[in-house]
Amino acid sequence: MLDEQIERQRRLRSRLEMLAGFLRSSEPVSVKDLIKTIEVMTMTDKYYTTEQLERLNDRRRIVGDKRIQGA
Repeated sequence: MLDEQIERQRRLRSRLEMLAGFLRSSEPVSVKDLIKTIEVMTMTDKYYTTEQLERLNDRRRIVGDKRIQGA
């Protein structure tokens, strides 16, 4: 049970770090956009396994946030 809690906290930290990175690199974000981002992140956890999320994060680091955002 403790391992599961640690894993959930690790995933939350990862999501928050990603969100912080987007906020640092982009224009100011509206509350509506921020809430939408959190909703998408929550839904992502619901449909992807931990391993899949890690692969997606690795890909994001390789490709870069701007390319992923379509810039």
